Amino acid sequence: MTVITVKKAEDVAKQFFWLAWKAARSPSGSGWLQNFPEATIENVWENVCTAGDYPGKRLQKDGHLYADYVFGRMLKVGLILNTEQNSVEINDCQASPDYQDWSDVFPTVKALLEAAINKA
Repeated sequence: MTVITVKKAEDVAKQFFWLAWKAARSPSGSGWLQNFPEATIENVWENVCTAGDYPGKRLQKDGHLYADYVFGRMLKVGLILNTEQNSVEINDCQASPDYQDWSDVFPTVKALLEAAINKA
């Protein structure tokens, strides 16, 4: 795991999921049922914070955020957000094109996080 201290941890987390969602480009499988191509960064953030495309199921706890499918796009990526310490923690691993549609743009989770830090 890699912990990185940033200036505005929540803004970085929002950018992290937003960039992954935009890089995924299109819904997977039956994800077309949840497709929302007009989504904004705030829509994506809300989706991630409320268990995404799985209504009624809350996955997040203690700063753990995980995006499985967001508006039909397969992200399968997460981080731990610590707003008190202004840090984010990731599992720095190679992205898998079979499961992480954003990996054509960002080859690793760390590359995705670095892009988010630069945008925030």
